[in-house]
Amino acid sequence: MPAPVLLDARSAALPRTTGWERYARALVRSARAVGGIDTFNWGAANKVTHLLSDTVGLPWAARGRKLTYFPSYPPGATFPLARAAVTQHDATYWKLTGAASVQSDLYFRRLFERTFKAAAVIVTVSESSAADLGELTQRPIRIVSNVVTIDDVTPVPLSNPKPYFLAVGSIEPRKNLRGLAAAFDRSGLANQFDLLLIGRQAWGELPDGIRYLGPVEDPALRGAYEGATALFAASFYEGWGLPIAEALAVGTPVYCSDIPPFKESSQGSASAFFDPHSLDAMVDAFRAAAEPAPRPTPVNNYRPERQQAEFAAVLEEFAR
Repeated sequence: MPAPVLLDARSAALPRTTGWERYARALVRSARAVGGIDTFNWGAANKVTHLLSDTVGLPWAARGRKLTYFPSYPPGATFPLARAAVTQHDATYWKLTGAASVQSDLYFRRLFERTFKAAAVIVTVSESSAADLGELTQRPIRIVSNVVTIDDVTPVPLSNPKPYFLAVGSIEPRKNLRGLAAAFDRSGLANQFDLLLIGRQAWGELPDGIRYLGPVEDPALRGAYEGATALFAASFYEGWGLPIAEALAVGTPVYCSDIPPFKESSQGSASAFFDPHSLDAMVDAFRAAAEPAPRPTPVNNYRPERQQAEFAAVLEEFAR
């Protein structure tokens, strides 16, 4: 007998380590804890099989279900949305002009706009994102938070010849890496510190002055957080701030953009905020971070139990 809820777990199977895939993998684990949920995995391998699964496999698997849950990407244009929960992580496409690639803007934005008109519920990851999305849709909006488990991982230390500041995120314009690199250069700290970046090569260019480490697995990521003098996050816009929450969970100082999602993901801790549009403000942040100071007490308000409870509440409301 099929379970009443089907979770589209294809993005959880992807090797990428961006926030969307990490979120999907956390939801698969939460689905096991909540119960009454089947997962759909077929078709993640390549674009051809993904298209077939969108148009044939997933609609077939969803027959008779009370709800089909999409944690990362909107369903294909042929999927009936009346009993679908669709996660939209942020409102980047609509809030920040030029922040998405042409492909994403032409394809994913249109699919999300379709879901805004017909989905049973729009799920997002933060109060800040819910407020932004509320300006775009009349559909119900509910929050199912991300999960932070980096503090459960055994760290693999990062070997670096100098002390370093760390940034974590994809290489794309909205991350403001160009501004971050310019501020680091102007700070006069390059002889004493390195500026390192962990993340995926998306559709932007890596500016000079940043040493790029590529994507890494969680043990190396925790080791990089713990070895960093501070985490820097200079995004112009986000839906939440997973690197901020992860850094704080292991006691790494955080210097980040003064935007609502980053204040939310700072979990009430003493993160230091700066204007991401001000080079002078970012220079001051680097110089402040370079001063010796005690490490903050680790804090983690995003344990798996929180997501499980929020996930179960959405299912109770929309999959009765």
